[in-house]
Amino acid sequence: MTPALPQDRAWSPAAGLSRTTMSVRIAKPPEVALGEWMSQLRSWFDRHGIEPNRFQTQPRSTSRPEFYEVSFRDATQADLFAAEFTTRSG
Repeated sequence: MTPALPQDRAWSPAAGLSRTTMSVRIAKPPEVALGEWMSQLRSWFDRHGIEPNRFQTQPRSTSRPEFYEVSFRDATQADLFAAEFTTRSG
């Protein structure tokens, strides 16, 4: 069963990878420089001993932020990453 997620957090089996691979879609915070943000992501991966299967840019429109799809070996890794890097309101 696929969980219902907010619009900025896509959860799906990644195309071309094993059926158990899960993806999380994230947006770079506009107030953080790209290089700094990528460094934050890399540091998080290193601290948690997780190596994503894939990291790719999603198409961008002028009215939306740039999104990235990060694929993981299993749902536990994807859940940990999503909890840290998806947008929270409130």
